[in-house]
This record gives sequence, C-alpha cells and structure tokens, in this order.
Amino acid sequence: MPFGVAETCLEIMRLAEPVGAKGNSNVVSDAASALYLAHSAFQCAIVNVNVNLKFIKDEAFVSAWSVQVADAQAQVQAAYAAAKQAIEGTLGVTL
Repeated sequence: MPFGVAETCLEIMRLAEPVGAKGNSNVVSDAASALYLAHSAFQCAIVNVNVNLKFIKDEAFVSAWSVQVADAQAQVQAAYAAAKQAIEGTLGVTL
C-alpha cells in the first residue's frame, strides 16, 4: 500500500509540470503547493516501504522491490525538477 501512495504522488508531480507551464497564473501557485505536498508525501511513503522491506526475509523479493524504489525515486527527482522549472518560469520567482 505505501508504494501505491508513492506512485500516486509521482503522478501528481507529473501533472504539476503542464499546469505550471501552461496554467492560468492564478493557479500556478497551487501547482507549486501540490508539487511540494506530493513530494513530501512520496518521501513519507518510501520511508514506510523501506521499513517494511527491512523486516522481509525473502532476499529476492527485497532486491526486486529495492530496484523499484530506486527507480521511483529517480522518476520523482526528474518530475520534481521539471515541474519546479516550469512553475518558476511561469511565476517568475524561485521556489
């Protein structure tokens, strides 16, 4: 379940980029808020995933999920950076 939350957070961060780039200037700051909240929620969910993995004895399972976690983290970094850049460009302020 925590990984499902992490995936949803990633989807939200991906949506923040087009809103940040092309959205009405009155809602772009809301995209920034969504970006920050989704990023924080992602980090919290991944902590839970990693804690759960710590207690699983099946090394193959843990290894496979560790790869998924690392991939999700890389995707989040890219989505976060892209959305942040788009929002900053539209608002003309540094986040």
